[in-house]
Amino acid sequence: MEPGGTPASAEEAGAEAPAYVPVSSEPPAPDAERLRRETAVLECDVRDELLVYLPHADAAVALNVSARAVWSLCGHESSIAEIAAALGTRYGVPAEWLLPDVRDAVASLRAHGLLVAAVP
Repeated sequence: MEPGGTPASAEEAGAEAPAYVPVSSEPPAPDAERLRRETAVLECDVRDELLVYLPHADAAVALNVSARAVWSLCGHESSIAEIAAALGTRYGVPAEWLLPDVRDAVASLRAHGLLVAAVP
């Protein structure tokens, strides 16, 4: 608690913490925006994850199974809507169910410098 009895966090106030906290202050990509992978990366399989290394930033990002599925569909210029549709077909669920998760994954991949807007 803060001085004066004010809760210091949402948990102390009895509220639940938000389920998703954006990793970037950049506005989210529209569902139709064309995205592509950053080309100067190295990839390495590590069990169920994919380690993606950005040499120019000397940084690596571990992609879990879900992020890896999105990454795999960004090999060519793709939109969020197209990625959700492809995953929906792959897993037999409506693309609309997957859109929030695909948006989150794309936002995270962009924040880490792995995805960029495709230049027309």
